[in-house]
Amino acid sequence: MKIIYTDPTTGNLCVVVPVYDSIDQGFYADEAALLAACVARNVPDGVEHRVVEDNEIPASRLFRNAWADDGATVDVDMPKAREIHMDAIRVDRDKQLAELDVTFMRAVENGDPDAQDDASVEKQALRDIPQEFDLSAHANADDLDAAWPDGLPRTQER
Repeated sequence: MKIIYTDPTTGNLCVVVPVYDSIDQGFYADEAALLAACVARNVPDGVEHRVVEDNEIPASRLFRNAWADDGATVDVDMPKAREIHMDAIRVDRDKQLAELDVTFMRAVENGDPDAQDDASVEKQALRDIPQEFDLSAHANADDLDAAWPDGLPRTQER
């Protein structure tokens, strides 16, 4: 079992994992006492929480910061997951833009207008990704995670 609650400052779903060995070691009399102690130690005062079975938490930790609890189920909030994924795309895009800045400046130093134009075109294509790369069609976390702009190297581990 786990304790879940929504953090009032971040809006993220928090998952508290009780250490059941502490019952065997005599720290708590039973599961109810362990859970009560975990709530007292981890859940902010006045914040609603609930106890859930392990299988009620998404198995995949992809988009963990987009998990949402509606009181009955814990699932991925896809609009929030899309924002998180686009932020990850932007991080890798920004790395590529920085590399192209170097390429562009070398072309300027070498007096190579064709290389300058090529770098400018590539940079503009990268800048256009957030407006043109549509994530709305992806209905689940795995499909969303697989969506990545063609030609953009993916450098972040998931």
